[in-house]
Amino acid sequence: MITGVQAAGKTTVGSLLAERLTAPAAAFDGDVFYRMVKVGNVDYTPDASSEAIRQVHLRYETARLVTQQYADNGFNFVYTDIVLGREVSLWMDSLRGVEKHLVVLIPSAETIVERELARGGGNSYRDWQSPGTTLLEAVQAMQSMLNEIPSRGLWLNTDDQSPVETVEEILRDDMSSSRY
Repeated sequence: MITGVQAAGKTTVGSLLAERLTAPAAAFDGDVFYRMVKVGNVDYTPDASSEAIRQVHLRYETARLVTQQYADNGFNFVYTDIVLGREVSLWMDSLRGVEKHLVVLIPSAETIVERELARGGGNSYRDWQSPGTTLLEAVQAMQSMLNEIPSRGLWLNTDDQSPVETVEEILRDDMSSSRY
């Protein structure tokens, strides 16, 4: 699993990493399940409603089932999503008979703001941005939740790395320290 906050590079790095793994290998991002809800989607925010919590748990459980199915059928698999706090342990511990690795991408809040603005389009942090606060403060609020992730796996500050360089560092680590 590769986790981090919005605009940390999870999806790009996950896809590139899967391309470098032994065949067969697959990758997908949790946003696939987020985008499936066309009517009634409730975003997860700092003060998440019970419905938002239910929907994010449904997303994580569905991702776990897909990951387990691919792994059971001999695939190396990279799942990328914003999974924070104790949810990381619950998700990782739910997989059976699979070698598990955790990579947490932690570029600085300033780097994330640059990446978010470069994306154009909408602000994916809008639900984390209280009236009168900046995008930087919203990023910092979400990033603070990274502190709740168990101190396991490989944690990478990717400020000065391209996605390819990040993948190279993950592979150089030989996934040994990123084991869960």
